Amino acid sequence: MSFTRLLSCNAAEAPLIPSAAESFRLAHSCLIHGWSTGRAILESHDNSGLGYHVIYSLVRGTIGGIYLSVPEEAGVGDVELFIRDVVLRDEMKEQCSKFFIFFSCQCEPHNTLILQIVLETLDTLRITPTMSPYTAPSLARPNLPLPAGYTLAPVQLSHVDHIVHHWKLSEGKEGRSETQLRIMATSGIKERPSVGVFVDGQPDMPVAWCLMYQAGGLGPIYVMAEHRGKALARLMVREIHRRVEKVHGARPFAMISDSNEASQGLFSSEGWVKSNHVHLLARAN
Repeated sequence: MSFTRLLSCNAAEAPLIPSAAESFRLAHSCLIHGWSTGRAILESHDNSGLGYHVIYSLVRGTIGGIYLSVPEEAGVGDVELFIRDVVLRDEMKEQCSKFFIFFSCQCEPHNTLILQIVLETLDTLRITPTMSPYTAPSLARPNLPLPAGYTLAPVQLSHVDHIVHHWKLSEGKEGRSETQLRIMATSGIKERPSVGVFVDGQPDMPVAWCLMYQAGGLGPIYVMAEHRGKALARLMVREIHRRVEKVHGARPFAMISDSNEASQGLFSSEGWVKSNHVHLLARAN
């Protein structure tokens, strides 16, 4: 059970790996197309003719995201060895952020094992908050007409304070810091497609918005209370889904809080399926 490193390079300059898991290919495609401008390292490893792949996303000099592709036919021992001794080997473990990491792996038979190993190895981190990944259907549904009195336009950097204020309120005291949310919102607006809904004649402040995370996930999605019940969230989800599908040829995902019944209902009614992929949001204890 030995692994041979075949490739280690700048992920944005590496060709897509057709055999890799879909969630991994989406994260990689976002880097290639400039939807994430931070530095990222891609490694490919071989074990008994099977390909194992990992992307390390660097945030301010530390690893803030880890994206894996593990073959479904891999044995339990091989998976454990790959996670412990390759992905989280000492030199990489030392570079992992002590504050926040997004960890993603699509390996249906081994999800529980992978999650257990990650939490044991990165023992300063805990899952937060309790969230589940929903994966989009293969084809985006047709766009919906915008209700009268509203305009659709990209979100601007001048809207960051407004977005972070509502984001922080929705996450509560156990959520991420205002600084972290500000960095994420700014990145989402500058680097990836966004959708904002504005009241006609009031372009200074969106009343609803949908951004994207760097690996192809939707969020945050928010509709201000007085504008709910008009299918604005559904409209934005379909629009972003269509753009991801067009550019990357892959399905986006969304991380939804287990306590957010409204979002669960929305995505389920749109054909998004709650998946068993390991999408782990972790932060320091």
